[in-house]
Amino acid sequence: MKRYRALGIILILFLAACSSAYTLEGAFKDIKKIDAKYDIDFKKEKLNGTVINYELINPVLDDLYALREKAEKRQGKDTQDILDFIDARILMIESQRYWILAKNIGPRGVTRDGFACEDFPFIKDATEYYAKSWVNALDAFKILDELLARNEATWDFIGVNREKPDFYRSPLDYISNDVRFNIFNMQKSCNIPLASS
Repeated sequence: MKRYRALGIILILFLAACSSAYTLEGAFKDIKKIDAKYDIDFKKEKLNGTVINYELINPVLDDLYALREKAEKRQGKDTQDILDFIDARILMIESQRYWILAKNIGPRGVTRDGFACEDFPFIKDATEYYAKSWVNALDAFKILDELLARNEATWDFIGVNREKPDFYRSPLDYISNDVRFNIFNMQKSCNIPLASS
């Protein structure tokens, strides 16, 4: 009798552990709830297109970090994929943060269409923001691509080929060009080593 009771307790614990595991489907639903809460959509965001309202960035990130903590506590077979997707989403938001900061500086922050050496503080800040936006975007793409490659179950939610999020169509070439032009032009015309500042 004790043996059956012990087996029963083990079975109950096992079932409880399985039922509390966080699934990929559950995580994706929670991420969609966060998007709905702030009226945003990770599928439609794109640098130089539809970007998140700057005032929402920190609250959205707070919710994403809380969701990540939930996923870490409720381990399951999909935990790493869930964490990777949340991390990619966080990087997308951070990329938008720095894009917005750079764009808010305006034309004084880029040297492609002419500049004055006294604009150095603006150029320096814009260059740093654009570089951070670019790096965060590339890191997000890397995580998403690896996730899509290893888990076909993510295809419907994230999207593949033409159905990938619009964020993939962000103008990263223009961003990297602005960074390079700023560094080159400040060094050549103003003798200011922007890269090491």
